[in-house]
Amino acid sequence: MWKLLCVPALVLVVMGCEAQENDYYATVESDTEWSGMFGNRTVDGSGSTEVDLPDNSACVIAHMQTDTGFLTVTVMSHVTGGSIMGIGGRDDHEQQDTATTEASHGMVAVCAPVYQTESSYDE
Repeated sequence: MWKLLCVPALVLVVMGCEAQENDYYATVESDTEWSGMFGNRTVDGSGSTEVDLPDNSACVIAHMQTDTGFLTVTVMSHVTGGSIMGIGGRDDHEQQDTATTEASHGMVAVCAPVYQTESSYDE
C-alpha cells in the first residue's frame, strides 16, 4: 500500500518542480555597418537590432566595418523559474553587460553575466 502512494506523490513533485532557465540575447545599437560572432554564428548588419544567443554560448565579439560611428552591444540574460510547486518565489529578472566603441573599425567583446544564487566570496 505504501508503494502505491509513493509513486503518485513522486510524480506530482517532479511535475511541480520548475527548473531555472536562462534566455540569452544581445541588443546592438549602432549608426554604422558591423559584423561579429554572436554565440556560435556570424551576424552582419547595420544600425540597431536584437539577436538571440544560444544558451551554451552567450558571448559576442563584434566590430565596426567603417572608420567612423559607434557600436554598442549589450548581452542580456533573462532568468526565469526556480520555484517548486509554486512554493518559494519565482526568480524572474534580467542581468546585462555592455561594451561600446567609437574607434575606427573598433571592436567590442561582451558575455552574459553569470547568474549566481549564492555569493562567491568568503565572508
